[in-house]
Amino acid sequence: MMKIATFESGAVAESGTVISRSSTPQMFRPRYAPPMENNPIRQMQQTKAHMRQIIDNLHEDVGNVTEAKAKGLFETSVEVLTRLVKAFDDYENKFKRRGELNSSRRS
Repeated sequence: MMKIATFESGAVAESGTVISRSSTPQMFRPRYAPPMENNPIRQMQQTKAHMRQIIDNLHEDVGNVTEAKAKGLFETSVEVLTRLVKAFDDYENKFKRRGELNSSRRS
């Protein structure tokens, strides 16, 4: 049985043959996501998606909690996160408009 050592750049077989990442079996591929490119809009969109998931979970939790203070904490968390998502939306729209203005000035 051939031994294979794995590295971030790919794998090396026992014989010393380098196996490229594309030919590396799935079980030897790294399990991390590639770093996000330096794109603030994409990062904001992903962050907003995460916050929306948390908001949805908190809405469900409000219905499941009977203790008043805990329910109030969940409701307040929903309000805060909703406003934060709106702030991200506002910034994203402003960023896009600024990009459109800059591109129209170049023309």
